[in-house]
Amino acid sequence: LVLRERTMLSCCRGDEDSERRPCLRKLSDVVYDAEGNSADFEFCESGGKVVLKRLSKSASDALKGVGDDDPAVLLMWDVANVNDAVANLNAAAGAGALTPAWLGGGPFPITAAHLMQSIVNHLGTVGGGVVGNALLAPNTLDQAFNVREECVILGLDHLLVTLPAAVLPLARAYTLADRKAQTTASPCPVRAPPGGAHVIA
Repeated sequence: LVLRERTMLSCCRGDEDSERRPCLRKLSDVVYDAEGNSADFEFCESGGKVVLKRLSKSASDALKGVGDDDPAVLLMWDVANVNDAVANLNAAAGAGALTPAWLGGGPFPITAAHLMQSIVNHLGTVGGGVVGNALLAPNTLDQAFNVREECVILGLDHLLVTLPAAVLPLARAYTLADRKAQTTASPCPVRAPPGGAHVIA
């Protein structure tokens, strides 16, 4: 999967001048599924929140029950930071070294797509479900809490803790918990682990 950027011309909901002022947001292929061939959603930002649009069936189904007691967790990846982090990890490990279990246990080098999907899959082990490489849903309250706590714990991983601050965070966390606006995500900051890497903020 090659990470590249494209521009979305569709507009955010609630934009009174939507037809005249398109929501020009940079999209990246990080919202594609593990095979990199179909997007689970597109997005734009509105009032500090993220509005998901053009959802795939799997994403739409996962968000049907979203609410205060069943929040979804969304990761918005920083593509530049992910690419820089992968370069750092590959250089530090050297070709042929084995990745940890949460990264699949295979040999280095790894790709940006592999790192992102591995992180989401790992978080999904304490959550209720995984959609593509950016959305964790559906979740109970406990599962959503566990996902956020695992984001903190992940920053203590022996590989990730070596990443320079300049390439962090790799993603920012958002939550979807409004039954009346099930495709609107609000920022839900994750605390930095003491002495660790702020992988997801």
